[in-house]
Amino acid sequence: MSEKMIELYKQLNTNDKRNELSSLIEKLDQLVNQVMIQKGINNNYKQAKNYDSINQNMETEDDVLLFFYEDIWNIKSKILALLAHNSGGNNNG
Repeated sequence: MSEKMIELYKQLNTNDKRNELSSLIEKLDQLVNQVMIQKGINNNYKQAKNYDSINQNMETEDDVLLFFYEDIWNIKSKILALLAHNSGGNNNG
């Protein structure tokens, strides 16, 4: 990430920062999903959710952190399934 991108991110308000983080998490989730498809791994995991900057704007920081935590936890589980598959294990769920 370039210094310019960091400075631009810092200038965003909290709601826009949440939205950008959510977008990045969704993109990461989509990339992991594509690798799972390529490897033929059954993807029974939840997909990353989209932060709704209008309806979720007034949620507490704890609620928003939990929202992101769940998505990151699911991505971690998908990556572990990929690693298990690559090492010869059978972790499809």
